[in-house]
Amino acid sequence: MISIKLNGVGSDKQENIFYLSLKDTDFEISNLVTNTYLLVLTNDYTKKILITMINPNLGNSAIAVNNIYAIRITDFSNTTTVPDALLGQTKFDDIHTPPGSYSYEIHQQNSKTNLKLSNTLGIIETGKAFVTAKVEEVQYKQYTDNDFFDNITYVQ
Repeated sequence: MISIKLNGVGSDKQENIFYLSLKDTDFEISNLVTNTYLLVLTNDYTKKILITMINPNLGNSAIAVNNIYAIRITDFSNTTTVPDALLGQTKFDDIHTPPGSYSYEIHQQNSKTNLKLSNTLGIIETGKAFVTAKVEEVQYKQYTDNDFFDNITYVQ
């Protein structure tokens, strides 16, 4: 399972770094010359899809962390910035792609500009993703004896 955190109020962007268990043995940045990947996120409830590219050759969406290769997805949900899916950028919204549970697929391809699933070489990994949003903590009002509530139930 991967976890994607959306940016909070006042944040410019949120960079998410996570590891995949890619079954493709070629997923080493130094060995990739032609391969790129599509990360496809499908909301489990709305069924809306977000697609972004993982391009190890650019270094902006696939990086080395402690000598282990990781994926970096940059989210711009709290900004007016238009994301560039070719650069590993996303933008979730509250209606079609809200925080919550997603399924993901990783598609391998040999194009640096394709964002269409029909033009990929196939799925090399599937899994679950959980997208969370940074929200303010719920504030509670303390009960006092002066509060008046009518909790009357009539049964006929």
